[in-house]
Amino acid sequence: MDRIFFFFICACWINALIARESAVSRRDTLLLRLAMTATLAADFSMLVLYNNALGLVFFLLTQFLHNYRYAGRKALIAQIAACCAVGLAGAAAVCSGLLRADAETVLAAAYLAAFLFSLAGVFRLFCAKKRNLYPKINRRLIALGMSLFFLCDINVGLYNLTAGMTGNRAFQVMIWAFYLPAQAMISGSGRKYGKDHKDL
Repeated sequence: MDRIFFFFICACWINALIARESAVSRRDTLLLRLAMTATLAADFSMLVLYNNALGLVFFLLTQFLHNYRYAGRKALIAQIAACCAVGLAGAAAVCSGLLRADAETVLAAAYLAAFLFSLAGVFRLFCAKKRNLYPKINRRLIALGMSLFFLCDINVGLYNLTAGMTGNRAFQVMIWAFYLPAQAMISGSGRKYGKDHKDL
């Protein structure tokens, strides 16, 4: 089943690659393609290689690229700084014996910090007064896609926390129920829609 879901992510990646003539901009198309490639690498690591730590590294890169895409360089620098701070604090706590955790847990904490910055960037994009960067429908696709992406990750955490407990499988279902439409929306957010592409 994991590989079937992976093929769907491949389709989303291809969807991002073919948006050329109707692209919002060259810069946006490049960053979207890079982000979707990082997502594909993350899913390949987790669903095919079953290497979650490597997958988390690629998902971190995914969040950096998405945030840079719609929030800009300053937001990216702040995001990277926060992730480094969380990662270093976690590593120091583990090495000093204050925290019992593995590298995957520390990476997951850094990834959570990265995603919170991405969501903040999405919120600023959606609520900004100057809305000429993306047409209205693209802002909605980005906002909804990234929100569903975050809900997917919440269910990943709940799935791991409730391992072996009753109802654990429900979280696994919710993971894909949020993740697949999220990637479909994100991969399609780099196109212009409508005849005149105006932000109505």
